[in-house]
This record gives sequence, C-alpha cells and structure tokens, in this order.
Amino acid sequence: MVKVKICGIRSLLDARLSVELGADFIGLNFWPGSKRVISSEEAGKIVKELKGKVKLVGVFVNQDLNEVKEIVERYQLDYIQLHGEEDFRYCQKFSKPVIKALGLSSEKALKIMDKYQEVIWLIDSKTQGYGGSGVKPDWELAKKAKQKAGRIILAGGLNPENVKEAVQKVGPWVVDVASGVESAVGVKDPERLKKFFKAVRDVSE
Repeated sequence: MVKVKICGIRSLLDARLSVELGADFIGLNFWPGSKRVISSEEAGKIVKELKGKVKLVGVFVNQDLNEVKEIVERYQLDYIQLHGEEDFRYCQKFSKPVIKALGLSSEKALKIMDKYQEVIWLIDSKTQGYGGSGVKPDWELAKKAKQKAGRIILAGGLNPENVKEAVQKVGPWVVDVASGVESAVGVKDPERLKKFFKAVRDVSE
C-alpha cells in the first residue's frame, strides 16, 4: 500500500486527525519563511501525544546545521526534509534519514540525483521560492526519477481528485499532500483529508 504523508501540519488537532485516518508521516515545518511554520508550543504538543504513532518529519530550508540538529533532537524527529540548496555534504551530517526535495523542470534536473547518496527523494515541481509548490510536477519525469531512485515521495499539487491517477502513473513509495487537503493555509479540511485517504486506499487495493 502506498504510504501517506500529511505535510504543513500546524496544530495538534490536524495532526491527531491525520493519524486517526491512517497517516504514516506528518510534516512539521520549522522554516521561519513558510506560511505553514509551526509554533514550538504546538510542535511540543504533537510530539508528546503522537510520538511512536506516526513518523515525524521536520521540514527545513537552507538552515544552520547546528540549528537543525538541535530541533531534530528537541522534537525527537524521525526524518529530516530539506527543501533548499543543501549539498550532499550537508545531507551526510545527520544520523537520521534525510529526505531531499527536488523540483523537476526537465529531464536534465534528474542528473542532480547523481550527486547525492543515501537520501530519500521527494519529487515536486520546480517553482519560484522554497517549500511545497502546490503545483503538479510532470508525472512522466517523476516516474523516471522513481526508476532512477528505486523509491520516491511524490508531492506537488496532489489532492483527493488526482492522487489515484498519480499513484497509477508514477508508483511512488509515499504521496505527500499539504494544500490539497486544506480549507485555508495551514488548516486541514477533515472532509478533504478523508477523501484523500479513501482515494489512496482505493488505488492501493
């Protein structure tokens, strides 16, 4: 079965609902420049209640290495997701698994993957700025990335209406959604969350 990551979680309420519905991963954004940045108070509540029930992913962008390590340790994060220009040397500094975001604009971008070792690739579309794009990447390119990496996390513009097709075309290890299940920025919509999980279950059967 395809795994599900709900990203841009900003409240214990949304985190709790995501886990109840079957999320395998939840993403907590610790980059101050994000519209979905989480407060230290809410992050603490989520860790206290849900640690061990779901994999916790911290999202960072071009941040100081020691700052990231301190946050990873403080919130007992399971994965480190990097959305900036972090190079392979930076990625090797962590003991926890690293997810590296790659915005695909052309087949040429796939060559970037050759420069990194032992990272999990998150495939998104190439847009201005950092963090999740909310824009659907070229799924044919994403499929090529999957063939190259073995397994990928597919992000970018996923929602309850298109996730079934995305899974069928790309065959990702994980589907990653944020804006596609929101009623407002950083606020998850319970009905869209339920529809998203149902669509993933339907296509996985």
